[in-house]
Amino acid sequence: MRKLFVGLLVLVFAVSIAVVPLTATSARLNVNPSVAVKGFTDSATSPLKGKPPKPPGKPPKVAPNKWAVIIGISKYADPDANIYNPDKDAKEMARVLEKQYGFAEDNIRLLTNAEATKDNILAAITWLIDNENSTSIVVFFYCGHGGQTEDGARGDPVDETDGLDEYIVTYDMWGITDDYLASEFENIESTSFMLWFGSCHSGGMSPDLNGDGRVIVAATEEDKVAYDYLLLRNTLFGYYYIDEGMKDGKADGYGPNGVSDNVVTVEEAFYYAKPLVTEEQPDQVPFIWDSDTTNELYL
Repeated sequence: MRKLFVGLLVLVFAVSIAVVPLTATSARLNVNPSVAVKGFTDSATSPLKGKPPKPPGKPPKVAPNKWAVIIGISKYADPDANIYNPDKDAKEMARVLEKQYGFAEDNIRLLTNAEATKDNILAAITWLIDNENSTSIVVFFYCGHGGQTEDGARGDPVDETDGLDEYIVTYDMWGITDDYLASEFENIESTSFMLWFGSCHSGGMSPDLNGDGRVIVAATEEDKVAYDYLLLRNTLFGYYYIDEGMKDGKADGYGPNGVSDNVVTVEEAFYYAKPLVTEEQPDQVPFIWDSDTTNELYL
């Protein structure tokens, strides 16, 4: 069995990317897009091993109509919220998109740590919408803390069967809800749109963000947490999805169509990563929603 464990004598800490659910009265804003975030509880442990080396290869030709917003937050304005590797996941995803998938450097907005404020994230989303079109390939990537709050508490529509909205947490401790993201991404024209969430409860971003031409990839199901490994230099899902699956190319052929063509699709990386994540952490179950199960999404 494939495990990250290297023995009981190795003491390495893993941290759950988790937040305490908020009540409406704890919010700083009374309107979208944000809820205030506080009250983190982080605990878990597990050993791990190192990463394989990057394989050789030439970068592809730059494609002018590929656009990405990449967000990763490990250090927050509230130091009690700090975690280990989401910023590294984000930087690695940006490198992979540029070096292996032909995204132009100027077409990637990378926001990490103190750069990833609420205002900067919202501005990046606006930049994305202003630049993409119906023939674009588009990526929205977030890795960091995620949480849940009462459905409709921020003036969003009441549309969740479990009574909870999901949100992503900005550097300055605001929670941008799935309903707000859905309202903004209604303006995305692309029919090749990947949304990647590496946070607790991130599977709950679906169905709010579902749409034609979209694939939503989440580190874990709506009612579960996600894990961040101290010495792995990735979150658990990020390690298998980005580092091994995409960068090292190990996911090629793992998609629902079983086609091996030396290009790792969004779906291939997911189906490669999911069993490895759940083998390591059974209480973390990666989630995917795919608008087209007959074709895979090539970035």
